[in-house]
Amino acid sequence: MRCVFVFGTVLCVAANFLMAAPTGREWEDQTALHEGKEAPCSAFASFASVEEAKGIRSENCSRRICLDSEKDWRFNWCRRPEERPIGFQDPSYDVSGWDVVKVPCSWQAMGINADRKPYGRPYYTNAHWPFVAKFPANSNCWPRVRGHKLPEGYTLGSDENPVGSYRRDFEVPEDWSGDEIFLEFGAVDSFFYLWVNGAYVGFSKSSRDPARFNVTRFVKAGRNTVALEVYRFSDGSYLEAQDMFLLSGLARSVWLFHTPKTHIRDVAFTTSPVRKGDYGGDWKVNLTTEVVGGTAEVVPHVFAEDGTEVRHDNLVFHQPKLWSAECPNLYTLVLERRQAGKTLEAVGFQLGFREVEIRDVAEQKDRTFLLNGQPIKLRGANRHESSPLYGHYTPDELIELDVRQLKQANCNHVRNSHYPQPDYFYYLCNKYGIYVMDEANVESHGFFYGKESLSHVESWKAAHVDRVVNMVARNKCHPSIVVWSLGNEAGPGSNFVACVAAAKACDPSRPVQYERNNWITDMGSRQYPQVDWVWRAARGGEGLHHEPANRPLRYPFHINEYAHNMGNAMGNLKDYQDAIESSTRIFGAAIWDWVDQGLWHVTTNGVKILAYGGDFGDFPTVGAFMMNGCVLSDRTLEPGYWEIKHVFQPIVATKSADGRAIDVKNRHYFRDLSAYDCVQTRFVNGEMISEEVTTLTLGPQKTIRIPVADPTGSYRLSFRQKKDEGLWPKGWVIADDQIDFTTPEVASGRPSGHLAFTFCPKTGELVSLKKGLIFKTELLRAPLTLDVWRAPSQNEPTEKKIWAQKGMMSPMKTLVSFKDRQDALTGVRLVESVVDYAVSGTVFRVASTWRIADGAATVQATFTQSGARIEPAHIGLRTIFDTDSTDVAWLGCGPWENYSDRCSGAFLGDWALDSRDFFVPYDVPQDCGNREGTYRVSLAGVTFETRTAPFAFEVNPYAPETLVRHAHPAELPPPGEDGTYFGIFAKSRGLGGNSCGPKPLARDIIGNETYTLSFTIR
Repeated sequence: MRCVFVFGTVLCVAANFLMAAPTGREWEDQTALHEGKEAPCSAFASFASVEEAKGIRSENCSRRICLDSEKDWRFNWCRRPEERPIGFQDPSYDVSGWDVVKVPCSWQAMGINADRKPYGRPYYTNAHWPFVAKFPANSNCWPRVRGHKLPEGYTLGSDENPVGSYRRDFEVPEDWSGDEIFLEFGAVDSFFYLWVNGAYVGFSKSSRDPARFNVTRFVKAGRNTVALEVYRFSDGSYLEAQDMFLLSGLARSVWLFHTPKTHIRDVAFTTSPVRKGDYGGDWKVNLTTEVVGGTAEVVPHVFAEDGTEVRHDNLVFHQPKLWSAECPNLYTLVLERRQAGKTLEAVGFQLGFREVEIRDVAEQKDRTFLLNGQPIKLRGANRHESSPLYGHYTPDELIELDVRQLKQANCNHVRNSHYPQPDYFYYLCNKYGIYVMDEANVESHGFFYGKESLSHVESWKAAHVDRVVNMVARNKCHPSIVVWSLGNEAGPGSNFVACVAAAKACDPSRPVQYERNNWITDMGSRQYPQVDWVWRAARGGEGLHHEPANRPLRYPFHINEYAHNMGNAMGNLKDYQDAIESSTRIFGAAIWDWVDQGLWHVTTNGVKILAYGGDFGDFPTVGAFMMNGCVLSDRTLEPGYWEIKHVFQPIVATKSADGRAIDVKNRHYFRDLSAYDCVQTRFVNGEMISEEVTTLTLGPQKTIRIPVADPTGSYRLSFRQKKDEGLWPKGWVIADDQIDFTTPEVASGRPSGHLAFTFCPKTGELVSLKKGLIFKTELLRAPLTLDVWRAPSQNEPTEKKIWAQKGMMSPMKTLVSFKDRQDALTGVRLVESVVDYAVSGTVFRVASTWRIADGAATVQATFTQSGARIEPAHIGLRTIFDTDSTDVAWLGCGPWENYSDRCSGAFLGDWALDSRDFFVPYDVPQDCGNREGTYRVSLAGVTFETRTAPFAFEVNPYAPETLVRHAHPAELPPPGEDGTYFGIFAKSRGLGGNSCGPKPLARDIIGNETYTLSFTIR
């Protein structure tokens, strides 16, 4: 262990005490980074004892007082700095008439505004800023955030920069006398001045980095007053153009704490094998401790999970349990500072033995990412810090829920987009096992990537470097962090060369990435590639280039944004993962992104909605482009969540090459399958026939073949937790696959039922379907007609425009031919029709034959397209059943919503659901409820069953026309008021990711060929 002793603290504090008042212009000076703030250091608390330090978290520290409150903070808001209250920092200034606000919380969020009192409005502009006009922004607008000439319609006035003034009293205990006393602000959007007892302490302007101030000389025992003047925008805002709501205020916790005069200021440690490459042998902890205020003896202790102290030889440990996301074995490192045998201070950390490397591997002559000597895959998502109630503040229980949902979706990876997270997030990732790419709070997207980019501007270099150093210095001790990211979408310039050097100087143990300049970092990365591009990259990238175009790919490679999950999306995730898994060149990828970023808001009509850009009267805006989550804003799981769980699962079962067995691959890297029960269930025609529970003996990255005595029907293999483990409860299905050896039997012969069919001789369509033995009841509210359109998903912006321009919602019908006759001998009624449905420049022809007998029908419909080529949403038939709710049962893919390119985790089976539950409340109402691979579906007393190939169908309590007329699910009429929409399709278009990424693959787009539906109705 190495100790560093620093003696300058008292001088620094004295300088702070003598600090002059601020100029008032620091918030528009990019070279003024902070004042009076402590240098960044690892995140830890100063505990009074070794036992207390084992608790690690600040909440467990008796030397800390949390100043978060729902009632103690007084608040004043104004639109312009000139209107702010002057002198409010003086304790004698009367703030009793000010509002009481919650801290932490964004001041625009409903968590503060329970009475809907406005403190300005949220803005969502994605890459832009609401205070400058040009897009991309012109280079001469910075560092000012006021005074720009703005176009008409902008809702932020050119002279506005709202200021929030916060004040509260707090108590300093008598027994803190003689110690160093600090105030720490976890996150403040975006700039603030700080006063204590009326004296100026300093300022800070990086919104997502903690700001710690030594206030020893400013406080006294007993009652004290803290005051903050928070500016909504500052020059720092130019480096905070992240894809999220722009909000303001105290977004993380506020802490008051004390330490002894001589105290541990910083700690850094790494772990590595004593003998290079011997991961199963002895490991060492390489430890550096910085002590300020004097000299001291620092004694390291390491405790196992059960609390027993682990023996070591000068921080060399014999065969410790290693840390990985699969096996997050943790120890507790406590550094005890003592004198004459008495403990004066102790600090605690989670300790995970693990080593990250990038090197060549023998079987592949490319640089590869390894953990503990093993090439691994990072399978995960980007994650923003977002609460629908509190804005940028995410309470601990919400962070816990996010981590739980991530782990239960088999995500082992999070890219922090696009800023460091609260300490508790890292604590949970360490504890439960998530590989983190930590990202600095740097994004100047509005300048894009040319010569205007701030990454080229020398006067902005220090601001870039400062934010990177803040991240690395604070988070360097977390085992879960395996990669540093320098920021996001901030240009390729030389300022990032300085950032790389600064990150490496602070922590050389982890690789560095930055997607906008792969040539200065340790790895390559890219956003939103197409599937075929990923396949080529995984194979070695011959002839494949990425920015700049004349340079080949760099390996290892990380796809830091893909599968843009906006609304009903997640198409092609399995196709991507198949490519990623095919080699070790691509070591990971992160879905964009984890959670929708909506805020609770009550409209002028009194409707409570999850709001997005534009819902607050904010302009400019990019609307719902921020709603990209795998879970909704309130953390309701989307159907795509189950696709992620299946695609990322660590155990995979497939049909053997000879078609008579099942191959099971253990995709874990560090654990065998002994923790799981393997449940093997056999189904025939969707009906369960047998079930058997076994345990497979299979090591990591190994495959076993399971013979199948009777390879007919379907075999589902589910791997379930034998006991509670981490965030997986006993019985939790960690992985499941279904192997369909044979398909279900389809309808044959002549069906029978109790239906009566009526056709319109003018349109050739079925217009009435009645059911009953004697008294017939009408089932339909609309004809059975062509369906080539759907309420566009947010992944179909281009198609949405085309479909609207072409009039796909309501094509013009022309009857080409119609025959309705009955055979006198057999009683079979034969109805034949040919109908043309015309949209602009294109004709869809439907030729139908209905054979009706014994109260049932056999239907064959063919669909052709002529004229200008259009990619329709479906090719099939639709109607409206005259019921507001009905049970739906089907033999097909389920149980959750699935599409042709998002169905790997939806298995063939017998499923049932109420019709209203087919609706999914995506942030913007859009197409939902589709089910693929269907052999039979029954609803409203009617059964549709295929005679040949399986079909897709959709059920919805809303007609598509109703969905597109509303901007939020909460504004829709009561479900079923339209009746129950039903569509049956020969083919349904895939989802893709074209809101920001590629369209569906060609196989999932409806082509120009003839399509056929052949089914019975009974």
